Amino acid sequence: MIAIITVHFGKEAPILRLAESLLPHLGTDIHWYIIDNNEYTEAEHEQFASRIPIARHVHASYNGGFGAGNNAGVVRARTDGATWFVFLNSDTRVSPAFRETIQKDLSGAPGLVAFPIEEGGKRVYSGRITYVGGMPVGLRGNAPLTDERAYVHGAACALHITSGDAIGWWDERFFLYWEDVALTWRVRQKAITIRTGETSIFHEGSAATKALPSATLATLHARNYLFVEWVYGNNMRAVVWGIYAFLRGALGASMGSAYWRGVLRGLSLALRGVWGNPASQRAHIGIEAESLEDPVGGVARMTRELVNELAQQPHLGQKFVIHLYFKSRIVPGPWEHLEFFQCHITKPQWFPASFNLHYHIWMPLLAYWHGVRALYFPNYILPFTWVRASLVMLTPDVGYEMFGTSLPLKYRLAYRLFAGWAYRHATRVMTLSHDSAKLLSQAFRQPSRNVIVNHLAVRDTGAYSTGAREPIFAWVGQAFERRHVREMLEALERVYVTHPDVGGVFAGADKYTPPLIAEKVHALATQGMRITYTPHISEQDLEALYAKAHAIVYVSDAESFGLPPVEGAAHGAIPIVADTPLSHEIFGEDALYVPQPITSEGMRKVMVESLTLRTDAAFRDRIRARAKTYTWRAHADRWISAITETLS
Repeated sequence: MIAIITVHFGKEAPILRLAESLLPHLGTDIHWYIIDNNEYTEAEHEQFASRIPIARHVHASYNGGFGAGNNAGVVRARTDGATWFVFLNSDTRVSPAFRETIQKDLSGAPGLVAFPIEEGGKRVYSGRITYVGGMPVGLRGNAPLTDERAYVHGAACALHITSGDAIGWWDERFFLYWEDVALTWRVRQKAITIRTGETSIFHEGSAATKALPSATLATLHARNYLFVEWVYGNNMRAVVWGIYAFLRGALGASMGSAYWRGVLRGLSLALRGVWGNPASQRAHIGIEAESLEDPVGGVARMTRELVNELAQQPHLGQKFVIHLYFKSRIVPGPWEHLEFFQCHITKPQWFPASFNLHYHIWMPLLAYWHGVRALYFPNYILPFTWVRASLVMLTPDVGYEMFGTSLPLKYRLAYRLFAGWAYRHATRVMTLSHDSAKLLSQAFRQPSRNVIVNHLAVRDTGAYSTGAREPIFAWVGQAFERRHVREMLEALERVYVTHPDVGGVFAGADKYTPPLIAEKVHALATQGMRITYTPHISEQDLEALYAKAHAIVYVSDAESFGLPPVEGAAHGAIPIVADTPLSHEIFGEDALYVPQPITSEGMRKVMVESLTLRTDAAFRDRIRARAKTYTWRAHADRWISAITETLS
């Protein structure tokens, strides 16, 4: 199916002419999608949609520009089974032979297709970057598409679904201008086919943007060209032109030229990494994202899930520009090409990749430069160098590290210094449970009025079996002594005596001194028990374990949340947890509790009790339903509320 996508910026006369020309060609195999990108009210959108009933209308939540509008159309059209996506400006019209030629053009190999465009008495299908008066412009004509400086005219082109997925579709950071250059150059970098079609399109010529002031046009052109040249083109050319534009702009601005003031503003925005609509008054907020570069660990997982959920909510672009600060590399993800996300590497090329420099020096400096008003620190510490609004993640684990003996003295002192500073001076502190909030006040020896509780979450993959499971007891996590993995092994050995069909799976780092899990598991395996141990487990294997395990045993004296038993419960595995206030906060009556004080005998009794529930489908349905109330969308929504409070 072919999807025609048109971004509508509010001028109705041109798009009504386009509708008239498209009417004879639409059908079950060709659909037209109009993206309202002009911030209509719901009533205005409905009224407009009623005037063009032949199209499928998408009411965008905000004006994210040309790229964001096209991407919204792609998302909608994919649900209808589209495989080719034709992008037509609202100020274009199609010929009477459109259906016949478009089907022919799109019957070939996947890739990017440029259509011949009739505009100003000329027939063009491409552009080539040149310079007029020192400013880069796309000179439209028929430059060979093999030319590295040529690009496909964005007023009328088509992209196959496989090609779009390969490049990430339109880059939403541009707002307007140069996004077609970026699209073409990214396609070329991926060695995807670019060809010319035969479908003629009539173009009135930038009717959607003629009303913009010249200074705004200069800002967009300067910023977007510098960006596209630096990221997708030639770095040296970007530097040389940037220096020239700065000198010429300074001279022109000193003589009162609004145009050259716009150029200087565009250069400033590009250097600061500020994208989207330059007239936007959205709040700039930041997230420290270094943990995403090494995806192992709880902080990395929490941050990844949070940012993933934020990226799925384009309406946030109405209120925020979200800056992600990476230490040494930008991690791929849905945030890369979204207009309201800006990704930054904090480390200068000539400096080593130091976490301390990133966290305490480079990130705060860049955030000040980007105009960030509130910064989220998920790594438990607040640097002294950040004096604006802050939201800091803190959990009771910090207290264990501060006052325990497992870490070297310098790290314990660092936690006391920076985590203590965060608890007392952050604008808001976020923790993962009400019990955690209480434990934090005990660890830091004072209550805080600024603590916000934000429960963690699970992602429902649908991996769930209602039938009886094998009697496999699983443990996942890091084996600190407070999690009683030693006692679990002893309990499992005793259960095996009376129930020889039971098995065990242990996955996670052994934190005992000296390590004991591998040796004990091997001893039980030699006795005939089905039992395994791995210090590391992949996400795929973890999902499979949750889906087959009878119970997840996670008996801990103290946790900030304790994700493994909740994740297991979401897959139907029975949670066996310690009888603590946190466990009751999370599970209520939908878990089995090991009484305090924790002993191997107490664990054995509960594990045996759990075996009587193997065929109780109603109990598994109940625990699964409770676990599914902990969603990452709700976690992200509470985070947005917290960061909004932080800004106020």
